[in-house]
Amino acid sequence: MAEVVQAKPNKQTAVALGYFDGLHLGHRAVIDCAVDAADRELIPAVFTFSIGADAPSKKKGAAALSTPEEKLELLKQAGIQWVENPDFASFQGMTPEEFVEDFLAGQMNAKVLCCGNDFRFGKGAAAGVEDLKRLGEPLGMSVRVVPAVMIDGQPVSSTRIRAAIAAGKMAEAARLLGRRYSFAAPVVQGKQLGRKLGFPTVNQTLPAGLSLPPAGVYAAWIETPDGVWRMGVCNIGAQPTVLGTTPLAETYILDFEGDLYGQTLRLAPCRKLREIAKFGSVEELRETVLHNAQEARQILQEQNW
Repeated sequence: MAEVVQAKPNKQTAVALGYFDGLHLGHRAVIDCAVDAADRELIPAVFTFSIGADAPSKKKGAAALSTPEEKLELLKQAGIQWVENPDFASFQGMTPEEFVEDFLAGQMNAKVLCCGNDFRFGKGAAAGVEDLKRLGEPLGMSVRVVPAVMIDGQPVSSTRIRAAIAAGKMAEAARLLGRRYSFAAPVVQGKQLGRKLGFPTVNQTLPAGLSLPPAGVYAAWIETPDGVWRMGVCNIGAQPTVLGTTPLAETYILDFEGDLYGQTLRLAPCRKLREIAKFGSVEELRETVLHNAQEARQILQEQNW
């Protein structure tokens, strides 16, 4: 796989257009359009953007499905070789004509444009797909409009996925994404109570700004530094039995021994087992966690995702 380049390439490009948060199945259809359109004469590329306080109104306040680093990695895995990723503020005032003529044609050297049928651009999101064709085709750019990917009679969307995650419906989120929903976070020092009780755990600070499932105890997959996805049982939220008030992801990794402090691990909560509860004793906590671990093992062994 070629590295994603940030400098302008010499060749013309096939460009997928969109924000692509999470790269779900609908996004992948647009990305695949650009990759399929590219050949020896064209470089598969993406125009996307970063957002902050200046976010488009449609995206304001929405929890993210991926970090910028994760999005770039997913684009590389999909076959994209060039990503143009400006801040939204840097182009939000462009007219539709300026965006197509100066940016897509002039800066990105685009030959093929791929987008969904709801793609909007230009100041105030004033222009749509027909405008893209009207402005792009006289400049030698062909526009390929990718139909929405439908599941259960509705288009796959980031909004649907966020709603599924917020409801703890992780299998539904995975079905719409085409992969497990996961997030990466560093391992931090915990109270080490699990180690004393015979099931050492790893504690991770919950990442800010990302979509997260509701608090609870989950069967989960966790990727260790050796690249292996391992089964686990994970507490997401506070830890009332040991008077822990900072929300964390605390995971007991089944069949694993090793020092993971300081490492960044990827966690994929898969099915909620129970609500967070305060136990009368640490022994009661121990028995419950070990029972949950057996449940998690059975669930994850039976899963096909």
